[in-house]
Amino acid sequence: MINKIDAAPGLIAPATTQKLDRASGDRSQPVSAAPPADNVRLTAEAAGLEILQRQFAANPSIDVEKVMALREAVQSGSYRIDPAAIADGLLRIEQDLAG
Repeated sequence: MINKIDAAPGLIAPATTQKLDRASGDRSQPVSAAPPADNVRLTAEAAGLEILQRQFAANPSIDVEKVMALREAVQSGSYRIDPAAIADGLLRIEQDLAG
């Protein structure tokens, strides 16, 4: 099949020129996209963690006196690590988690 082309290469047909003129318009102002709407949903786990965080912030369960005593013991070198007590604690945690 052969298509005949009447216009010389590089020339634009009159109908196409009119479309280009209308589309060109004023381009002196930048075009900005509409900002996307924010939409956030928390999972049940995230909502639960948020509640726990608020409760902890309201009533921290830190024994400041114990922390200070441990800090002093570490700094003075009198704090001793008991590997058996650590192992017993880890085993107890494992047993609790296993049910």
